[in-house]
Amino acid sequence: MTTDVEYALSKVGTDTFEKISSDVLRDYGYEVNPSGIQGTDAGRDAFVEINGEPGIAHYSTQKTWRSKLRKDAKKAAGHDEEYEWFVFVTNQEVTGRQEADMRREIREKYSWDLDLWHHERLRNKIETDLPGVARRHLGVDPQGTDDVIEEIENFKTERIEAIENRQGLPVKLEEGPFVAVHLIPTGMRTMDYGIRPSDLPTPPEYGKTDASFEGKPVDDGKLYVRHEEQDEHSKYTFFHEDGWIEGVSTDVFLHSKTLLEKATETDVEFHAHRFDAEVVSTVQGSLDALSELGVKPPIFVYVTVVGLQDVEMWYTDKVEGPISTPKIPKDEMALKRIEIDSFDDDVPQSLKPVFDRFWNGCGWSVGCIDYRDGEWNPYYRR
Repeated sequence: MTTDVEYALSKVGTDTFEKISSDVLRDYGYEVNPSGIQGTDAGRDAFVEINGEPGIAHYSTQKTWRSKLRKDAKKAAGHDEEYEWFVFVTNQEVTGRQEADMRREIREKYSWDLDLWHHERLRNKIETDLPGVARRHLGVDPQGTDDVIEEIENFKTERIEAIENRQGLPVKLEEGPFVAVHLIPTGMRTMDYGIRPSDLPTPPEYGKTDASFEGKPVDDGKLYVRHEEQDEHSKYTFFHEDGWIEGVSTDVFLHSKTLLEKATETDVEFHAHRFDAEVVSTVQGSLDALSELGVKPPIFVYVTVVGLQDVEMWYTDKVEGPISTPKIPKDEMALKRIEIDSFDDDVPQSLKPVFDRFWNGCGWSVGCIDYRDGEWNPYYRR
């Protein structure tokens, strides 16, 4: 069972981890004076004191925590200051045997007492004594549900079912196949952002990074559609007050609506390049809105394609295609979940595994061709 705090702590960024570490050490009884020095490996240090005894603390999210601890200790040994304590804070898992071995090694080599804070010790301290740290820095409520990953997966499945059945949606969506994009933070359903739907940031228009006008507040979030007066809509984006965003589009064919009515089944094609570009734009714009609200990563991103089984993919003739025409292989393609760990993440690169799997699944063995030489370079541009 993975709690909200456990999961968020394992994915936390280096700057946020520094703040968490300092807060935890202060609550434990240390006087903490950050040095402001950051190494090339993203580790920071701070001067600390407890019971009148001086020490130095290093914070790191590096996976190879033992080599990082040894490197930081060696660096500290070269300082002019004399230390009694060497404090090392990591968000990695540490066994009792590993901790005992490192304590002995540091004592024998430097005559320091090692105070090692690791994932489980931090989690216990935060959940027990510092719930405000979890809310402020991790964007989760420490009293939230266990097994956060399973809960989010189930929630996404519920939303796809709601879209398929056209029930429980914030707008009347026209019938037909659809593409759905969901962005769900770990604090979903546990965090109260203290903001009314009318004050929520406007989510982007589906397929774009922004919205051309203010969204419409509804009872539990803010909705964006192009023409509010229409009876039904081909796409929408919805920002729930709990911090998750849903974007849906039924406008997934190459042909316009009027042409589509006259087209035979074999005439219908799925515009793969537009799909790629619109998903990237929707995710980027949604992340901007989540950041404005104050949502904390990690954020789960899901892309789902429903109702297009056996429909042919349309792709540019500028590249040599596969031997057979690519087709969408099944009625629902729930693509690989990705996790955004920082708002500074490169969105197109983060989504590349999603698009590669989609193109591979449709019969294009080299993956998504909207990445050229590994870089995002889409063929479809508005």
